[in-house]
Amino acid sequence: MPYSHCTERLIIRPAQLRELDELMSVANTWENKVLTEGEAFTEDYFIKAIEEGDLPPIPNASRDHFDFYSILKKDTLEIIGFMEIYMGYPDDKTLWIGMFVIDSSQRRNHYGHEIISNLNTLYTKLPFSKVGVGVSLKNWRGLRFWHKMGFNTLFNVAGDIECTEETHALIGLIKSNKLV
Repeated sequence: MPYSHCTERLIIRPAQLRELDELMSVANTWENKVLTEGEAFTEDYFIKAIEEGDLPPIPNASRDHFDFYSILKKDTLEIIGFMEIYMGYPDDKTLWIGMFVIDSSQRRNHYGHEIISNLNTLYTKLPFSKVGVGVSLKNWRGLRFWHKMGFNTLFNVAGDIECTEETHALIGLIKSNKLV
């Protein structure tokens, strides 16, 4: 069940349908999303994530294990990002970060580091020994960020075999031990 959490400078709370315009605004700052992932964000993505969950392709995937969060600055309550969390993918010991986006105008403020570093507080009572993330192989900024955060164990590569402007692939990275 989703719940709110605060870091030093941010509020992480369940996203709401009334925030669609703000979430789309943040999503649209990812200039090369179509290049890196093959498709743009749509309002339907957010509606599904908030109402039904963007569930992983595993047997018995459950909305009860999925959380979709808005990320707000404490001082202004401005939405500056969003993230998906699935508890139990690709296995029951892994907390999965499905999507993690920070408004491009807010980069270099270390908000991403602050959020990921505080996941252990957010999910402190849950039995996860690993955190995982899928990153597009064309998303160099994302690959550098996750590497710096200690996500250095490769567990999967999925997608197209050839690398062209029209093809897409993801790399699955895991950070082991107790949460970040």
